Amino acid sequence: MNNYVVSFSDKKKEVEFSKENKLISENVETEFEIEEIDKYFYIVKINGRVFPISLAKNGGEEKTLFSDGKYINAIVRTELQEKANEHRLKSGGSKRMNLIKAPMPGLLLKMHKLVGDYVEKGEALFILEAMKMENEIKSQVSGTVKEIYVSEGSSLEKDSKILYIE
Repeated sequence: MNNYVVSFSDKKKEVEFSKENKLISENVETEFEIEEIDKYFYIVKINGRVFPISLAKNGGEEKTLFSDGKYINAIVRTELQEKANEHRLKSGGSKRMNLIKAPMPGLLLKMHKLVGDYVEKGEALFILEAMKMENEIKSQVSGTVKEIYVSEGSSLEKDSKILYIE
């Protein structure tokens, strides 16, 4: 059995994967199948329902998934990694995503913030056009925009530096 803690939208779920294509979360057993189409695209079948999922960003334990027209930010950790993270947070360490990078290749259509602007967590930072879709990218932290590395109309590669929040 493989046990993980999945965090998304400020919620945590413990998930246990068995070898028989079953997962258990909150004492509910669910059948699932995952078919890898390529490095960034998967077909996931859960209780007979099919979900196409794109991996927009894979930053180790931090994942950004795209499915059904929505981006889902998730952190996936083993139980041991989760305990270590909780210990780090209790001991005063913090992890902030101050450097904002492009989650995928695309065109920077609109910057919502300028250097010196204050940003609240969850507030829109910019609009990135990718695969003919406009994606509003929101801040994961609160702070002040200290530096902007690109301008509107710039073509960006995945992980291009866009701005820094302090």
